[in-house]
Amino acid sequence: MAARTQNPWPLRIWTALILFSQTTWAGEIAGIIATTVFGPGPADVGSPPYLLQKGYHCFLFGVFGWLLARTGKRRPPAQALAIAISVSIFAEMLQLLAPGRHAQWSDAAINIVSSSAVWALASRRPPTL
Repeated sequence: MAARTQNPWPLRIWTALILFSQTTWAGEIAGIIATTVFGPGPADVGSPPYLLQKGYHCFLFGVFGWLLARTGKRRPPAQALAIAISVSIFAEMLQLLAPGRHAQWSDAAINIVSSSAVWALASRRPPTL
């Protein structure tokens, strides 16, 4: 199992990246990439662009959960869950301030589940003999 680091900067920088990804500018960049790869049009549920968007949420918040488990002091489960929920909901609510972006409770749920599940896996202690 990987060693813990006391350096808080990886977690802070990743959190800043998560918050940046909620901006109009980041949404425009994602739109350009999706249009280039998949062509114009809305992302229907189950379509490759839709699955890519949800996968990106899993990736962003999965890494966040891993960093939450591996950076700083060991956090109790309730505290880690509170942090995961707070950052997830705050990130989605930021989209209410960004023209052209739309906050979705389903995305917040994906964020919470991804960060919490990866935190739980990364926090496990290795078995002792």
